[in-house]
Amino acid sequence: MPLQPPRDPARPNPVDASTASRDGASTATTGRRAVTLAVIGGLLLLGACAWLFYLAVTAFPSDLSAVYIAGHLFDIGRTDILYDAPETFFGTSPPLWEPHIESLGLTGQFVTPYVYPPLWAAVVAPISLALTPEQFFFAAALVQIPLLGLSPLLAWRIADGSLRTLGVWLILSSVLLVTSMISIFAVKLLQPQILVVFLILWAFERYRTGRSATAGALLALAAAIKLAPAAFALIFVMDRNWRSLGTFLAVCAAIGLVGFVAAGVELHLTFLDSLKAVSGTLFLSSTNFAAGPLMAALGGATGFVPPVDLSDRNVVFDGAAASAILLLNKVLFVALLAAVFWKSRMRAPRDRLVVRLISVTLLVNLFGPLGWIHYNLLPLLLLPALPRLMRPAIGYALFAGIAVATSRQAFWALHDLGPGDLGVVSVGVAGLIAVLLAVNVAPSPRPTE
Repeated sequence: MPLQPPRDPARPNPVDASTASRDGASTATTGRRAVTLAVIGGLLLLGACAWLFYLAVTAFPSDLSAVYIAGHLFDIGRTDILYDAPETFFGTSPPLWEPHIESLGLTGQFVTPYVYPPLWAAVVAPISLALTPEQFFFAAALVQIPLLGLSPLLAWRIADGSLRTLGVWLILSSVLLVTSMISIFAVKLLQPQILVVFLILWAFERYRTGRSATAGALLALAAAIKLAPAAFALIFVMDRNWRSLGTFLAVCAAIGLVGFVAAGVELHLTFLDSLKAVSGTLFLSSTNFAAGPLMAALGGATGFVPPVDLSDRNVVFDGAAASAILLLNKVLFVALLAAVFWKSRMRAPRDRLVVRLISVTLLVNLFGPLGWIHYNLLPLLLLPALPRLMRPAIGYALFAGIAVATSRQAFWALHDLGPGDLGVVSVGVAGLIAVLLAVNVAPSPRPTE
């Protein structure tokens, strides 16, 4: 048998060169595919934003109109009725606002009560003097819709950040934005929640990249608009990131001081009283995906709670039974929050942050006094992370199920199925609980720490 001559080490092995060539070609193909998908996803997202902008400017924004009228009332010195609300707090416009609603050319429109800190009424006051309501709403749409379009990119940066997944992420996000009642409801109301969610995502995108102080400042700004985002500061505590927490507290204090100077102490006390009025009531409504009203409704059907007519829309529960359920929800919130932080501590850092963001939002919405459907915009934008957080087949199946359950088609089908709001709320709450359980219980496909 002839001996093989020794290979010259200076000459490349043809087998190795062939393998390297194939690997290089495969990598290039994968890269081109990722770029193509990213372009398709970007175009779909632009199209989704264009359609959402159309929805925003063709609907009357009941929630944002409250901000405009609050600014108008602040401007004309009628802060005494700034926090006026109907007897059940929801369902009709604040009665003392009616003359001002008419004077602003909004006769017949439904305007929700103002439920934000008085500082923002002071900020909007000069704007209400310069712009008509219609001009203000249009300007808000020009700001809010692009922020909503940027939010999926921030969510992707938090959850993954690789070009390989960007296209699929944007495609899934675009589908959700144009089909989900969560996003559609937020857009039609031009809800400030859109801005708040953008700030939260931006805060934790910065947090993930090590910009601790920026993260704390952005989260403080979100919490200054709506108080609920303050719950996310618990992530700083659990991570022992004292710089983020310190910045958050310092910026909150600074904004609070500005608020006291601009609006006075008395108006802030009135604001706190209005929050107490809201937090002491359980409100069963098709757009309130909170566990408390559902517990009260089921309790009435089984005799544990005084029964009410569930065939009505927008049913209010109050009294001792409602107080007991609200107390139970607080206990459940604390217990489940502790369980989430304990269970997620061994996750890979990126996955741990996503799990905690989704879980904190859902716990606040499910077990707080109110869980308006648009409050779930943050977990909606993080839903494309489900295949990463668990086995992909389970993640995609859950994504599809939640996408269908929260779609506007499913919402209106359930809404029109029979009298009352119990069916819509039951499906909505069940879907949110399914996501909460899945991200915390389903096995992670990646090694833990």
